[in-house]
Amino acid sequence: MDDGLPVPLQLQLIEGDQCPTDYNVALSNGNRIRAGIEFDRIGRRVAYWMFKEHPGERHSGSINDAELVRIPAENVLHIFMPTRPGQLRGIGWLHNVLARLRAVCDFEDAVLVRQQLANLFTGYVTRPMPTGDGANIDPLTGKTVEMDGQGAPMVALEPGIMQELLPGESIEWSAPPDAGANHADYLRGQLQAIAAAVGVPYEILSGDVKDLSDRSIRILIGEFRRLVESRQWALIVPQFLQPVRKAWATAAALSGAIRAADLNAAANSAWQAPAWGLIHPTQDIAARKMAVEAGFRSRSSVIAELGDDPEQVDAERAADEHREAGLGLESPADKLVAAEVEKLEAEAEAARQRAEQAQREAEAAKAAAAEARATAERAKSEKATADATREHLVTEARNRAKVAALELEAAQVGLAELKSPPGTLAVIEGGRK
Repeated sequence: MDDGLPVPLQLQLIEGDQCPTDYNVALSNGNRIRAGIEFDRIGRRVAYWMFKEHPGERHSGSINDAELVRIPAENVLHIFMPTRPGQLRGIGWLHNVLARLRAVCDFEDAVLVRQQLANLFTGYVTRPMPTGDGANIDPLTGKTVEMDGQGAPMVALEPGIMQELLPGESIEWSAPPDAGANHADYLRGQLQAIAAAVGVPYEILSGDVKDLSDRSIRILIGEFRRLVESRQWALIVPQFLQPVRKAWATAAALSGAIRAADLNAAANSAWQAPAWGLIHPTQDIAARKMAVEAGFRSRSSVIAELGDDPEQVDAERAADEHREAGLGLESPADKLVAAEVEKLEAEAEAARQRAEQAQREAEAAKAAAAEARATAERAKSEKATADATREHLVTEARNRAKVAALELEAAQVGLAELKSPPGTLAVIEGGRK
């Protein structure tokens, strides 16, 4: 209370090294200290034994167990991700790749040394062994060949130099090692193994997004987000945030900062992690909107996912609409409604025009059908008339044929009578006369 804080609660962040892992003692009261943690007879954590300062920051002297301070367990938040039952202390997330990381560092150092050696190229001038009195005379200049202290010609290496050599001399260059053709492949393979061991996508660990499509990046970021969210909701919130919130609410109620009746409400909070950035804003917002409209999720969950408070967002929207109405401004909601009404009216007008067009087409089809029926009736009537005419012509032809046959018979009878003697009957074919 003397510190003058609104709520008498302070947090001290302590490294795990201040609680020695090699401190294991059996106490006289039956408790046991294992890895710096004191347990009672039934295995409950009752205290932590810690140094007042980090053991690596001591300037002199050795660590004495008598310097350890016993801190009750109710005042300590031991935050770590357990990986097995009965685990006492947490382990670093890079513990299983430390050797590989060291190997990668050594490899990079070796490559750097090789590159430094590659810059130290050297040229060697070779010439035959001089013989005779004029062995040290340059035949081109007639002067004595200038040598260094070790008897080698003084040939400086300068950019763009054109150096003439003595007769019989030649230059040979050293061949220092290069970085190696498999340097990039080796480094990439090691980083991929490290990424797989710690559960982080290689592309996010290394920043190497070469030859990745938009869909692949979405998958990688989705995997990384699930990893981070698992740490948030399985580690940070239950082991750190919520206990601190309860301790703060208790201290606030005891100090009178809040009412005792509000203790439970203050101690229990709805936690929301910071919002993730949108990968593709248009598609991401459209997908959330479709999920809300389909009833798969609530609008409040979408707002919370974006890192905002739904109640605050609604209050801000209402305040904006009230202020805009007071100023005579058209709110975005009104604009949306007007645009929607205009859209619906345009769709209704288009539907009405389509209906009128369909009605005209139906009337045209009806008229065409009536015309077709009339044409069919006319064709039927004409066919009946043609059939009657044909039957009439056939009947007349048959009658004329019969009359012709009778006339022929009569003519034959008359001809026979003319040829026969008087008083003789002519017998005609068929027994008729």
